[in-house]
Amino acid sequence: MQRSLRFAGLVLAFLYLAQTVSAQVSTLVEIGAPNTDEFPSVSTYLEVRDEGGNFVSGLAAGDVTILENNQPVSVDELTELSPGVQLVVAINPGTTFAPRDSQGLSRYDDVVLALTDWAVDSEANTDDLSLMMNGMEDVSHLAAPMVWLEALAAAPTDHRSAVPNLQILSRAIGLAASSPARAGMGQAVLLITPHPEFDEIAAFESLGEQARNNGVRLFVWMITSEAYFTTQGALALQEIAFSTGGQFFAYSGTEEFPDLETYLEPLRNIYFLTYTSKITTQGEQTLAVEVETPTFQAVSAPQTFPLDILPPNPILVSPPADLYRSILTDARTNQLTGYTNETQDLEILIEFPDGFERPLVRTTLYINGKIADENTAPPFERFTWNLAEISESGKYELQVEAVDVLGLSSISLPNTVDVTVQQLPQGFAAEISRQGSIVSAVVVFVSGAVLIVVLVMVMRRRHDPTQTGKWKKRKVRKIGNKDQTVPRTGIEPARKTLTGWVQFPWTPVTPRGRGAEPVAYLERVYDPNSLEAMTPTQPIPILNNVVTLGADPTKATLILDEPSIAAQHARLRRDREGNFFVLDHGSVAGTWINYTMANGKEIRLQHGDLIHLGRVGYRFRMKNPPKTYEPVIEFENQK
Repeated sequence: MQRSLRFAGLVLAFLYLAQTVSAQVSTLVEIGAPNTDEFPSVSTYLEVRDEGGNFVSGLAAGDVTILENNQPVSVDELTELSPGVQLVVAINPGTTFAPRDSQGLSRYDDVVLALTDWAVDSEANTDDLSLMMNGMEDVSHLAAPMVWLEALAAAPTDHRSAVPNLQILSRAIGLAASSPARAGMGQAVLLITPHPEFDEIAAFESLGEQARNNGVRLFVWMITSEAYFTTQGALALQEIAFSTGGQFFAYSGTEEFPDLETYLEPLRNIYFLTYTSKITTQGEQTLAVEVETPTFQAVSAPQTFPLDILPPNPILVSPPADLYRSILTDARTNQLTGYTNETQDLEILIEFPDGFERPLVRTTLYINGKIADENTAPPFERFTWNLAEISESGKYELQVEAVDVLGLSSISLPNTVDVTVQQLPQGFAAEISRQGSIVSAVVVFVSGAVLIVVLVMVMRRRHDPTQTGKWKKRKVRKIGNKDQTVPRTGIEPARKTLTGWVQFPWTPVTPRGRGAEPVAYLERVYDPNSLEAMTPTQPIPILNNVVTLGADPTKATLILDEPSIAAQHARLRRDREGNFFVLDHGSVAGTWINYTMANGKEIRLQHGDLIHLGRVGYRFRMKNPPKTYEPVIEFENQK
């Protein structure tokens, strides 16, 4: 009966082993967790093994295809590495280690001899070795196999009363999965343990998951009597070893130990690959690798990893709130030649909200929704706004767009810029001013003609016999018996003389008629050291109760031609009591009374107040300023 049960157990173990090996054969390509720190460049490690578990060497980048979210992507670089193995030997001693053979060697002694033979032969390898044993301090990350052997020789050898504890396996997996000495190193645990008891089987599932999640291969040497080779605990231990890509070996004292090098050699080599990702979405992403050669083809199981990719965010750096374009005229002809501020330089800042800075392919500047400038090569952060085409004042919306190498793009929020363009004065007087040279010639001609006319009239009067000033012929009248000559009486014709000058449009007009007398004046204030102070202008008369001051003839009644003056800068108002008030119309440069800003409120003016409109200063003078009285001081003792 016992032999039947033992045979059935061996059959089950064989079937399980065959199923696991079959699974291993179908999974010949494995990849590590993707590294996205340098996104859009993504890297990972690749293991490729043939049906016998041997590492497939000599692959080229063209043999490998990335399957990113099931979409094929070519490999940028594929490098074959030999970084070695990070191996942790975990010894979980028990009483099954103690039995001795005819030569007096215990099963544990046989284990030590097998490990010693391997360590001596692997002296030239670049592995990272660690040793754990219940009842002794851990020895971690040794580079020299002989030093590791010294630690093994110092470990306890009498295990007749040892109590096994599989918690050592969890610690060994954690140590093997820790940061390796060299990137890409294989990770493995060799567990040397007695057969597990039935109550320990429940922990195997979580231990196997811990190893698989960390890419650690588990190799098991179970040291026990042959009768325990097929127990449920032994089968469960085989399962977690095979599920991690490892091996299982049972030793009762007569079996031959496998060469540990056959476990580790396939783990010492690995491929490191990089590719340029095409991911443009947020959330869970998948990555798999397909390897195809004339003699070999396989696809890895997909790796799932979280990655959130967002479009770049362009931001205008300190955009101007307003711009002013002044007219430029020819000094000789007074004709318009252009405007100031032909261009405006702009700068942007590119943010990557996902934290992955990547190359840009285009940045675009939009003015009122139309393309004003575009960059398709570095520097992408600078624009030039051409203002030459703007000849009218208005509000302009600025936006910038950034497009990255993945094709993701976004447009900034609009920034409004108020552009003021100074206009040429309109009307007859303005035209006369612009045609100054022609007008001057006409004035000279007319003046000469008038002078000639005057001279001719004077000469004719001197030679006219009827206009010599003598008495005309006397009339003889008879009075009594005598004839008497009586001078003719009457009034001489009035002489036509030139009584006044011709009033031309460009000469100042003296206000005439009711209500046209100036009630106040604005006197220009100059810097005493400036050239303008040498040729002061006439005071500006205030003729109306409401006067609008500005640079735009269509908006202002009193035009002030100066770059800092707004189109409609300020307003002067006179109330019924004769008081004057000034109000700023929201100009950029502002209106200042005695060096105090008006701040959008009407300010009452006093005789002699200093008014600044932008950079132009005026002294306010009233025609009939209020009287001021000297204070009179009286003393009580004066009678």
